[in-house]
Parts: sequence; C-alpha cells; structure tokens
Amino acid sequence: MAQGLTNKVGFKVGTTSPASIDLSAYVTSFTLTRSVDSLETTAMGDTGRRYVAGLQTNSITVELINDDAASAVLQTMNTLFATNAYFKCALDSASSGSAANPFYSGLMLVDSITPINGAVGDLGTQSLTFQVSGAITVATTGSF
Repeated sequence: MAQGLTNKVGFKVGTTSPASIDLSAYVTSFTLTRSVDSLETTAMGDTGRRYVAGLQTNSITVELINDDAASAVLQTMNTLFATNAYFKCALDSASSGSAANPFYSGLMLVDSITPINGAVGDLGTQSLTFQVSGAITVATTGSF
C-alpha cells in the first residue's frame, strides 16, 4: 500500500488566475474537503433508494504561521479579505502534476482571517476555513 507524507503541501492564493502568491512555507496544516449534495431519484417500483450527485460543497482548512513581510501571510490575507480569491494546492508542491499528485484550483471566499492570535511566547498563527466558490478544477499535468 502506497503511503504519503504530507510535509510538502503547496498552497498558493491570489487575485488573478493562476494563483501566484506562494504561502506553502507558512503552512503547518492543510485540509481540502470535497463533497457533493446527494439528490434522491427514487421512483415507484424501485427496490432501493437511488441518488445522483448534486452541487459541490468544497472547503479548505489551513493553518498558517503569521508573517508580516510583503507578499507573506498577513499582508496577503488582509488584501484578500472579503473577496473571492484564486487558490491552487497540491499534496507535493515539489513534484509535477500526476494522477498521484493532482493540482486543485478554483475560487475561495476569504470571509474570515485572524491577523492577531497568540499569547506571550506563542508563535502567531491563523487557523482558517474557506468555502470554495464554485467547482474545483483538478489537473494532473504541469508544475506547481
């Protein structure tokens, strides 16, 4: 059984497509969740319930280390706040796209950020969840 280490996750965001601001170096945790609504199509005479896929409901949960340098976490997220931003993510940003390492991209609504977080002696972080706006595109070729 193939197993993968998730320490090379890539995450880019931006105001244009393709997303160009690489925040990968600040990611400490990343989850991409893809799901669809189940629409029931059961009809009279069926012996079991039937379903088809409906609309997608996708989300991204990411924990980032805060950094206030230009094009880093704080300035980037402050600029994207309250907008739909482009994103691109991959399990391994150092490898080319493939069936085992697809690149996911689309738009996400940046509806919350945490620019100040932590206690005395803590590393400042942001733990954020974004709703994907529309469908996710999956690419198995190219580079991150």
